[in-house]
Amino acid sequence: LFEEETQSQVSRELADPAEAVSEILSSRDEFQKEFLLDNGHRMFIIYPSAVHYEDNGSWLEIDNTLKSVERIAHYNGYDSFIMFNVYAQRATDPDHMEKEINLHLHRENMRAFEYVLSLSGEPHVWAAWGTIINKRAYLPDCVSDMIEIGEGHGAKWFTSGARSKVGGHPHHPLYLKKDSTLDPFDVREYVNGLK
Repeated sequence: LFEEETQSQVSRELADPAEAVSEILSSRDEFQKEFLLDNGHRMFIIYPSAVHYEDNGSWLEIDNTLKSVERIAHYNGYDSFIMFNVYAQRATDPDHMEKEINLHLHRENMRAFEYVLSLSGEPHVWAAWGTIINKRAYLPDCVSDMIEIGEGHGAKWFTSGARSKVGGHPHHPLYLKKDSTLDPFDVREYVNGLK
């Protein structure tokens, strides 16, 4: 009887929807994660492909956007790339970006952007911010600053994939096919249309 009651209790607990409260980072490896659930149980997930990479003894998240950019860059004949955000704040949810621009942070980002462009005789810039540009009023101005810096270094701008129907925003790379081509992009005309 005790065994039946225990099995029944476990079945009820497993049937109730539970939410992940936090990830148990010490359980990470290249292919797995473990989460503590709000009902006190743990959920262990094994993925068919790598979701983490090791760095100095810690397992860090693989950024799928970076992997997509790398595949497309290689397909288009590039052997390397450097990726910049329009605004130097990384947020997995764009709604969590700062409401107001942090000018110090932006200036540092633009200084780094200018430095990287200065290293190339003919820099190529792939615009790929998607509709996220609409999330904050300061983002079009950040793009304008990038354009100005790019013009000073003779940068050529590109985009890949279909641009958004509303606003003509350059496609974010995450969902592009690996054989997507980079196409010339009149970024100045685009940003003037945003204002």
